[in-house]
Amino acid sequence: MFRRDEDMVKDWNEKGPEYYVPIQRQILAQAAAMLKPGGYMLYSTCTFSMEEDEGNVAYVLEAFPQMELCCLDLDKVPGACGGFGLSGCMRLFPHRLRGEGHFLALMRKKGGNDEEDRMEHGGVRETADRGIVPPIDPSTVRKRALAVEKKKELDAFLRQSGVEWDYGRIVIHQDNAYYLPEGLAWNLPLRFLRTGLLLGEFKKGRFEPSQALAMSMRAGQFPNTVTFPAGDSRILRYLKGETISLEGDEGPVKGWCLAAMEGFPLGWAKGTGMSLKNKYYLGWRWQ
Repeated sequence: MFRRDEDMVKDWNEKGPEYYVPIQRQILAQAAAMLKPGGYMLYSTCTFSMEEDEGNVAYVLEAFPQMELCCLDLDKVPGACGGFGLSGCMRLFPHRLRGEGHFLALMRKKGGNDEEDRMEHGGVRETADRGIVPPIDPSTVRKRALAVEKKKELDAFLRQSGVEWDYGRIVIHQDNAYYLPEGLAWNLPLRFLRTGLLLGEFKKGRFEPSQALAMSMRAGQFPNTVTFPAGDSRILRYLKGETISLEGDEGPVKGWCLAAMEGFPLGWAKGTGMSLKNKYYLGWRWQ
């Protein structure tokens, strides 16, 4: 609605997803409780916020085990695309079709003992005097939304890495992302000194690749690479953690890049045009 009413921008800044998500959870909980077994519920919004879209749907599926997500046929709506981190949903963007844009998710209540289902797993509880009391936990909502954002950030980085990743071996645990050895199961009752390859960590929602990932790269494997010739004084300056200036046709460089010496990886840097913001591992820097 920003295009139609500029005051909506101010309202959004004052009352964003943190304000609306708990309200939306209550509405969804009421609707799921009233839905009869075998019935369908279509959840649709006009926001692009993942917390209010996929995050809401994920909450319903977790709080109400009897609810299931029905996959929408994207081919029936030209220009439609899938949800972010939750397959089966539909997103409509204004740059892909006519309209302001929407989000849709179709859910169905499975058959069975409805009252028994609602009492399981902390679902909605119904009492004669208080009516329906939905279990709303804003911290859980935020955690699930952050998980979706982390997967999106990691996927965006891995797609530009030039490596064929087996996504079934990637695990996000707290603020770290790991690439497990082939065939190794997660959550084994064992203590590991190294949990596979540390891909990187999430800082304030942004993914930052690890030094270990940089050292695992082969020459020219990462498309955005800056290579310094042996004897270049900038190599020592990079190893000391200094900002590096690029010369001639070495730049401009934007975003994450791999700093290398004649094909051998040194570490990461963040390109800002004709300079590299040093991201070399702090514990390895020369004093």
